[in-house]
Amino acid sequence: MSRKPPTVALAAFAALALAAAAPATAQAPTGATPPKDPRNFQGTWMAASRAHLTREFKPHLGRGQPDDIPDSEITWQEGDVMPPFTPWGKAKFDAAVDAQINNKPHADPSTNCMPHGLPRLMIAPYGVQVVQTKGTVAFLFAVNHNVRLIHMDQKMPAKVPLTLNGYSVGHWEGDTLVVNSKGISSFGIIDQLGTPHSDELKVTERIRKINDGKNLEDTMTFDDPVAYTRPWTAKIYQNWDNGHRISEYVCEENNRNASDAEGHTSVR
Repeated sequence: MSRKPPTVALAAFAALALAAAAPATAQAPTGATPPKDPRNFQGTWMAASRAHLTREFKPHLGRGQPDDIPDSEITWQEGDVMPPFTPWGKAKFDAAVDAQINNKPHADPSTNCMPHGLPRLMIAPYGVQVVQTKGTVAFLFAVNHNVRLIHMDQKMPAKVPLTLNGYSVGHWEGDTLVVNSKGISSFGIIDQLGTPHSDELKVTERIRKINDGKNLEDTMTFDDPVAYTRPWTAKIYQNWDNGHRISEYVCEENNRNASDAEGHTSVR
C-alpha cells in the first residue's frame, strides 16, 4: 500500500474545459424549486444529516451533547453499527479516535490543504454544484476547490493512478446514477473521524433524487479487503439549496507550516 501523497491534478480546469466543449444535457435551474427531471441533478446541494458519535460509539445527529466525540462528522454503516474492521483497519481507526478524544496531534490530507478525497468529499459541509455535460457529471465542491468527475458510459480503465478522489465511471439505471470508483489513495480517509481505507478500496454509489427532488440520496458501498472483513454500506444525503452560492475557499497558506504524519508541525 502506498502511503505517499498522490499528485494533485488541476481538475478544476479540466471541468471547465469539459463544460465549454460539450453541450449540457439539461439547463441548470435557477429558482428555488428543483428540476422535475429525475436525471437532472444540476444545481447546488448542501450535505445533510452528518452523524456524530458518542463515546459509546452510537451515532446521533447534531453537536452539543456532553458525550460528543469532537469533530466526528462520519460516514457510518447502515444499522448504526461500527464498520466491519480488519485488525489493520481497527488499529488505524482506534488511533485516530484516541487522538481526537485526548487532543493529541494528528493529521489528515485536509490539514495540509490537500483534497478531502473520496468518499469524505461527499459529506463536506460547504456546498457542491453539479454540472452535467454530454459525457460527464461534474461535482464542483466549495471545499478546497475540489472537483470530482464522473465519466459516463465508459469502462473502468484496467489501470488508474492513485489519487485522493480516485477515478469514477457512471451509468444510469432508470432514475439512479450508478458510479464505480477505484484508484483511491490510502493517504486519504473515509470521514473526519478517521475511518481508514487502503489503496484497494472500491466504492459503488447509487445516487438518486428523493422527496420530489429536494434531496439526493447517495447509497455508498465500500469494498476493501485490507481495511474491512466484508463490504459495508452507508447512506448520505444532500439537500437542494440552489440559493447557495459556492464561495472561494483558500487553504493554501497552511502549506507554509505543513504537518507530518503524526500531526506535528515545524512550530511546536
